Amino acid sequence: MYKTKLAFFTLLTSLSLVGVYRLYSQYNVWKSDDFGKFLLPDYQEHYFLFYAIRMLAPFLISVGVSFFMVWGLRWSNKKFKGNFFEQEEPYLAAIVILIIGYPALLFYFLVLGAVYLVWHISSYIRFRKETRLSLYNLWVFAGLATLILSKYWLIDTSIWPILKL
Repeated sequence: MYKTKLAFFTLLTSLSLVGVYRLYSQYNVWKSDDFGKFLLPDYQEHYFLFYAIRMLAPFLISVGVSFFMVWGLRWSNKKFKGNFFEQEEPYLAAIVILIIGYPALLFYFLVLGAVYLVWHISSYIRFRKETRLSLYNLWVFAGLATLILSKYWLIDTSIWPILKL
């Protein structure tokens, strides 16, 4: 659990630093431009703040969902005495959510649910009894499938621009 927790917070810190660097770079570009300086706080009260929030919104949504996922999975595991997840699974799921980002994380949950349902049905048909199937290996597989779907198919659909901030 310690390694996945460390990896989660390292990834979170790295992505936060990249976001801050992008904002700082954008501020400097606008500051050095003759027209861009009119978009900064000396001339505009809140435009750069609005721009920063809009630029960081997908990341902030991913962070919120990943923290909620860690909390929710740990809470449900504690409530049901560890029947559902391994100790490192909440952080593994959160890492995948941070990597995928918004809006692809919405499709991630659909892919995860669909693959898990098919896996359960095929396992039931194969073994003729109900078995407990762990999501441990499925978090990353569903994440990769979602990345591939979003890059090569979802980005071209009409719903993607609506969801994208």
